Amino acid sequence: MLPTLSFGRAYMALTAITSILFSSSQVAAADDTKTVRCGTGFEPTRENPAYYRCLDDSQVLSICKEDSCWEGGYRWKDFTFSGCDQWGELAPTGKVDQSFYVEHFVADNTARTVQAHGVDGFYYHCTFDKPTDFNARRPTCSNCKAP
Repeated sequence: MLPTLSFGRAYMALTAITSILFSSSQVAAADDTKTVRCGTGFEPTRENPAYYRCLDDSQVLSICKEDSCWEGGYRWKDFTFSGCDQWGELAPTGKVDQSFYVEHFVADNTARTVQAHGVDGFYYHCTFDKPTDFNARRPTCSNCKAP
């Protein structure tokens, strides 16, 4: 069944919701640097692309230095999702089961879905069944602070 909204619009809506959450009062305590698993969202800051907004599994925001973010021994710049459907701005491209390098993502771990934007400029819709699946992986950053 085709979605009622285009993927690009749905992705933009999720990004807007995440941005609101990123600027909400649910922010990390203003203490020392800490390690954070970016479980539900990860995107570069507008001010400085060397820093990312990291939304953890509890929807708490941290600002993390990009070069401190890893997953499975790989730096963030090498992070991929796979088995995803590729979308253009308004419609699917017809390419399914795609692997891609991730620029930023928003995850709904309850629905087991990930909406992502690749470094190639395309949008992607990814799914996973179990917390141990490939697309359930999330970056963990060791140099994070409250915004």
